[in-house]
Amino acid sequence: MTRNFYVSRKKYFFVIISIFAILFFCTKSLYATELNNENNTQNLLNFDIDISEELYKFSEHDNVYLPFLRVSQDRVLIDNEVKNAGIVYGEKGIEVNSKTENIQVLLSSDTIRVNNSMEYAIIGTLGNVIIDSNIDKTLIVFADEKVTITENAKISGDVICFSNSLDVKGNVLGSVVGVSNTSIVSGKIEKDFRIRTGYVDILSKDNILGNVYIETKNEDINIEDKYPEATINLVEEIEAQNSLWNIIIGAIKTALVYTLAYILIFKISKEKLIENVFSVAKKNVGYSFISGALSILVMPIVIMLILFSVFIGIEEILVPLLLFYSITVIVIGLLSTFIISCMAHEYIIQNYFLNCELTKRLVCAFFVFLSMILISKIPVVGLYVNMIYCIVSLGIVFSLLFKREPINKKKKN
Repeated sequence: MTRNFYVSRKKYFFVIISIFAILFFCTKSLYATELNNENNTQNLLNFDIDISEELYKFSEHDNVYLPFLRVSQDRVLIDNEVKNAGIVYGEKGIEVNSKTENIQVLLSSDTIRVNNSMEYAIIGTLGNVIIDSNIDKTLIVFADEKVTITENAKISGDVICFSNSLDVKGNVLGSVVGVSNTSIVSGKIEKDFRIRTGYVDILSKDNILGNVYIETKNEDINIEDKYPEATINLVEEIEAQNSLWNIIIGAIKTALVYTLAYILIFKISKEKLIENVFSVAKKNVGYSFISGALSILVMPIVIMLILFSVFIGIEEILVPLLLFYSITVIVIGLLSTFIISCMAHEYIIQNYFLNCELTKRLVCAFFVFLSMILISKIPVVGLYVNMIYCIVSLGIVFSLLFKREPINKKKKN
């Protein structure tokens, strides 16, 4: 069956949000653990990371003792009880055969099968998803193919599903909400069924105990004989959905990527790199604006020099230098929103949240990134905002290169 356009637009959006959520809850959980252990001097953000090129079995490795990340280029087999929150990626599929607690994010390019009980499950795959066990809380699924909740499955919370096909055969104590091209319900949903779909088949009037709301382009859908109070909303132009919503989705995705990049920079530089960059930029505000603006203005001249050097025969020397300069300006321009947002975030931290724990710093970083991205997306005005971002970012880089002070000697006590 041909996939509907609105599935691909929103695919993996909540998966990305979930990854950020897992980072948030992991740091929060670890922070609480450290408060109870006075001898623990580790940083707040620690992960148990393991990467493999072969079949990864949890039973063949050490017990998970921290929020974890498991990556395999083959399959991943969760065959040992897991109590900590974590992220699992198996290129060729994931199979859950042992009980898991806390939030688990499962990502794959192939089939993901859940055969044992989980507390929270957040699943994203390019293949199929088969739920054949209990889910104690919420189940969030993004699948490029079919999602099947078998007769043996019992979902105690809600099911949020974005997939090509959804088949509910088991028991869902909460609601089922999402988007699917084909939706079939032969099991029981004890609360609401709210779906955007192209085709729906509900076996009997006893399958759904709550409200039924369907949004579709298919005028032939008719379930009034089984659910006379159901709401069926015919949407003529789903392709013309709110562009604002699409902008927000894109901004959130980018903000999450920037937040993860910020975490890496923050950890690798031992909390000093962004602080030092902000210090240099703060001392050279005028220089940053002037040098950044000049670097943009000279770009046409640089292009003319590249062409001119070819005609006079000195291209071997001049062209590499000018190309390097041009590429540098372009790369900094592409990263300008990230650079400016880091500076804005550092300003907020130093003035309002000095010495705050890492969790608050990360949450603040996400919302600063999101705000700066959304400002740059404002129609008409956004063009000038992006230009300012680019100019200031280039100026900050030039300040680091030419205005940075020598490293001071250690201060005497």
